[in-house]
Amino acid sequence: MKQRLEPKFAAVAALYMIGCLIFLGTHFTFDPFGLSNHGSVLIALLGAALLVLIAKERILPKSALLSRQHLKELAIQAEQNAGHLEKQVEWLEMTEALAHVGHWRMTFADNELFWSEETYRIHGWPQDRTPTLADATSVYHPDDRQAVVDAVETARRTGEPYRFRARLIRPDGDVRHVEAVAQIENNADGMPLAMFGVFADRTEEEKMRRALVKASDSAFAAANAKSTFLANMSHEIRTPMNGVVGFSDLLCRSDLPPRERQFAEIISDSARSMTLLLNDILDLSKIEAGQLEMREQPTDIGQLLHHVARLVRNEAQEKGLELTLDIAEGLPDHCLTDPLRLRQVLSNLLGNAIKFTDAGFVAIHAHWRDEVLSISIRDSGIGISQQDIDKIFDSFGQGGNHTYNAQGGTGLGLAISRQLATALGGSLTVESQLSEGSVFKLQLRAIQVEGQLPKALGMPQDEDISSPDRSLNRRVLLAEDFDVNQMLVQAMAEQAGIDLVVAENGQVALAKVQQAEAEGRPFALILMDLQMPVMDGHDATIRLRSKGYDAAELPIIAMTANAFADDISECKKIGMQDHLAKPVNFDQFQTMLEKWLPSDHRHAA
Repeated sequence: MKQRLEPKFAAVAALYMIGCLIFLGTHFTFDPFGLSNHGSVLIALLGAALLVLIAKERILPKSALLSRQHLKELAIQAEQNAGHLEKQVEWLEMTEALAHVGHWRMTFADNELFWSEETYRIHGWPQDRTPTLADATSVYHPDDRQAVVDAVETARRTGEPYRFRARLIRPDGDVRHVEAVAQIENNADGMPLAMFGVFADRTEEEKMRRALVKASDSAFAAANAKSTFLANMSHEIRTPMNGVVGFSDLLCRSDLPPRERQFAEIISDSARSMTLLLNDILDLSKIEAGQLEMREQPTDIGQLLHHVARLVRNEAQEKGLELTLDIAEGLPDHCLTDPLRLRQVLSNLLGNAIKFTDAGFVAIHAHWRDEVLSISIRDSGIGISQQDIDKIFDSFGQGGNHTYNAQGGTGLGLAISRQLATALGGSLTVESQLSEGSVFKLQLRAIQVEGQLPKALGMPQDEDISSPDRSLNRRVLLAEDFDVNQMLVQAMAEQAGIDLVVAENGQVALAKVQQAEAEGRPFALILMDLQMPVMDGHDATIRLRSKGYDAAELPIIAMTANAFADDISECKKIGMQDHLAKPVNFDQFQTMLEKWLPSDHRHAA
């Protein structure tokens, strides 16, 4: 709908248009009214009058009034937007301060820099100081400065973004670890125009990282120190225990009156218990150091179960307990597992079941399905309360009830057994009620394999080892510095029919080997201790091998209290063929001799 103009406004506007026409006519030499001298003045006067009327709002149309209202609303909206923007900037600054992250921008044309408040704060500069590019790069640590300069110049030249971490030195000398991330701003032609990005203070993060690394290193060092201590303690105890175990074993094999035989057997049993404790300590240190190795091989599970049950049968009978073994149909002839570690777990579980059962039974049940071997050991013993059932798997932990603790023990057996079960690819769990007995369940991955069971089962064989033929070359050299161990091995060698020569250290052993070779009476085997004065077994073995005495000609067996996996590996690496850990009983000694002194005199590794 068209709006009508007010009369005054229309009249002035008409006169103004006439004046414009007169002015145009005089300008183009067209002057019908003869007003060439007054046209410009008239236009100016009429224009001024028109502007006055408009300014005083006396002749504005309604549409013009509406436009003015709209402009006022727009002004109010702009003011509100400015307030919102100011508030958002304030929030941004608060966020940057909280996160210790600032922002910045630099134009390439004049290297002009803009820093946010937090960027100033990170640098430790007052905000009234205008930064330059030279200032911004000079604050970095001398070792980091060139890398920062190179990053900026490369970005300026290539237009590629960058990211770096460096050390910044504040005016007060405080060193801050910072991270800068930059992007390139291009002009309409795609040329680098400016660089902008964020600037973060990573000092606290770096302190936390270093603290964590230090704590991790300290924990690792503590674990190593503990493992080293346990290994050293084990070594120092094994050395004298070798005499106790060995001589008590020989004593039990001799003709003794009944009472003296009973004493000797008690000593031998006590020595075996101490050896088991030493083995537990050694295994614990291995596990905690991550050095426990699993050696899988085809294993006759049925034979192993019968053997373990046979070992504890006398103990069960002495307490009047019924010991049963039930093997379900379908158990393969051979499964792939570590027989030594499986036997260790089962021996510990059966030993505990008999130890904590005063009357009733101990039952073993085994079945195999879908390559999973399940073995349960159930007893009618004292049981375990629910609040203590998880403690029994802790190192040096036992059940909390007084009856359980009264039985003694270190609390290592079950902790080691569970960790061994895990290492074997399985699990060890328990179900128990106080005064109602317990059921320990062992489940292992056991893949069925075909073929015959190897002789090296990790457990002793039942058959007796025949006496050696003295007509063969059975000269053995023992390198050992401890006199008790010398006497023990001499006694064992005499009973085994071995011609033994003793050397008190590696240097003497090396000389005796060379002398025996020159006399035409070479040794068939060397039993080498590792820790000896003058020259240890490690260096003696290396020198013997370097002089041409190879494994086929002269096997060397480590006979030592160093029983870690690393020790065994190191022995074989330097040229030894086998390892016999102290303490040693006669059966172990004779088995090792028969392995390396066969009927053809020697056997190469």
